[in-house]
Amino acid sequence: MNGETGRTIALALAALALYAALFGAGRLSPAPAAAPRPASSVTAASGYSALTAGLRAGGIQVSAAQVSLDRLSRASPVMPPRGNLLVLTLPAVRPYRSEEWAWLDRWLRAGNALLVVAALEDAPPWAASAATAASRGSLLFDLATLTGLDFEAATAPAGPGRDGYTLRLQNPGDPLAVRIDDLLGPAPGPVWLRTVGDGRIVVLTVAGALSNAGLQQLATPLWAARLVTLLRLAPGHVVFDDFHQGQGGAAVVQGLLQDPRWLGTFGVLLVAWLVWVFGARPPAAALDNRLDDERGERAPDWQTARFLRRVVAAPEAARRLLQLFDRRLGPRIVALDGDARIPRAALESLAAQRAAADAGALRDLGELQRVLSSIERRIR
Repeated sequence: MNGETGRTIALALAALALYAALFGAGRLSPAPAAAPRPASSVTAASGYSALTAGLRAGGIQVSAAQVSLDRLSRASPVMPPRGNLLVLTLPAVRPYRSEEWAWLDRWLRAGNALLVVAALEDAPPWAASAATAASRGSLLFDLATLTGLDFEAATAPAGPGRDGYTLRLQNPGDPLAVRIDDLLGPAPGPVWLRTVGDGRIVVLTVAGALSNAGLQQLATPLWAARLVTLLRLAPGHVVFDDFHQGQGGAAVVQGLLQDPRWLGTFGVLLVAWLVWVFGARPPAAALDNRLDDERGERAPDWQTARFLRRVVAAPEAARRLLQLFDRRLGPRIVALDGDARIPRAALESLAAQRAAADAGALRDLGELQRVLSSIERRIR
């Protein structure tokens, strides 16, 4: 067994061992299912599919944002410039960038509205990570950045099972916000309203209020309909920010990477590819890597030969090298026999190797390349 064949077998066995370690029985179990995030198409208790269906039944154009906020206008060219409502849920799984904050401020001042549903007074399963002090601080930071409202924990809890949050004492010049809990009927929790230019911001501090589970409460659907009517101006759209809840193209890729069936298929393909790459080459001596001309550069034929030898059999590689040689010489190819600069031995060797290549019997690409390079150097 020569060295190249041994290396091929070793690599194939290593790939098979890696596949068995990663995808063998009992080694790969599905990751524990995370609580569904609150997105417009999610039908679980935490989703907004019921609210989405209700709005559409009322003749309102509803869409789901699958891109960052600063790309929303380009992604939804049919959306009117004003009168729209953006529904955004916190905590998010994707961070908000400064470009999005700037876009949102301009968009609101142009006459649109923002509804932020924040898990402050409740702790739904999908927001369990926000229970830690660091995550809660991140949630409050996002809320303050997106709305301009700075919330803090109340000194006395608002009720059993609730942390209780209120606005920080406002200084002169701070954005003015008012509570509108009961303006539209019995509210599911504290609700704050702030105006920004021609736009409005509403913060609902109970994240589960508008979810599929929350809308099962007797008074919540009517209250939600009144809230949307207050914030949206016809013919404006209602847009759910699904992107920051993990929806979009990246979510599809992540789902594939967590699917054992896809990982198993990828492993099989990887093993097959490694065997083909390292096993398809015939066990022949490697081509000479010596430098070929006075400038210290490898001749083009050497590079071509090395590449062709990796991907095609030697006879076919020889025919391709000869075709490239003939194409580069062009009309000069017919005058080679009468060229005094070329030794007769080189011409005879070229003729013999061309005949062998045509018959499919040529195996030594190194010798063919040496003859071709020698002839080309002499007729430059």
